[in-house]
Amino acid sequence: MTNESFWQYSLTLYQQTQMQSLCLQLQNEYQVNVNLLLFCCYLQSLDKALSALQLKDIETALLPFNKAYTTKLRQLRQNLKTDETLVATTQQTLKQALLKCELTMEQHEQAIIVQSYQATERQDTSTMTPVACYFQQLNIQVTCDTHYQQIQQLLAIDK
Repeated sequence: MTNESFWQYSLTLYQQTQMQSLCLQLQNEYQVNVNLLLFCCYLQSLDKALSALQLKDIETALLPFNKAYTTKLRQLRQNLKTDETLVATTQQTLKQALLKCELTMEQHEQAIIVQSYQATERQDTSTMTPVACYFQQLNIQVTCDTHYQQIQQLLAIDK
C-alpha cells in the first residue's frame, strides 16, 4: 500500500459517474469525507480490515489539514459559481485553477490517511467491511441505506 497506489485507485474509481455523484451526495448529506470513503473502498479492494479505533485515529490525523485548507478551498471554489461580479471566462479560469489546487490538497489528504493507517495498522476481528465501519461511525444505517448498497455494487463491478 502506497500513497500513489491509493491515489491511482481513487482516480479510477471516482471516474465512474455513479461513484462521483454518490460521493458528492454523501459529502453533502452526511458530511462524508470523500477521501476517507475512497480509502475504505481501497481497503476493501485489498481485503484489509479497518477498526473503529483506526478510523478514529485517521480522522483525528486528517481533520486539521482538512479544516484549515481543503474545506476552505472547496468552499471558495463553490462560491465562484454564484459570484455575479466576475466575467464568465474569468470565473471559469479561477474555478479551474482552484480545482487543480484542490486536487493537490486531496492528494495530500490521502497521504495523511495512508500514513495514519500504516501507523495504526493492527489486527482486527471485525466482520464489518471498511465502508460499513465508516458508515456506522457516521450513524448511517448500512442495512437499509441505498447509498451503501450502491457503493457495494460499484465495488463489485470494479473487481
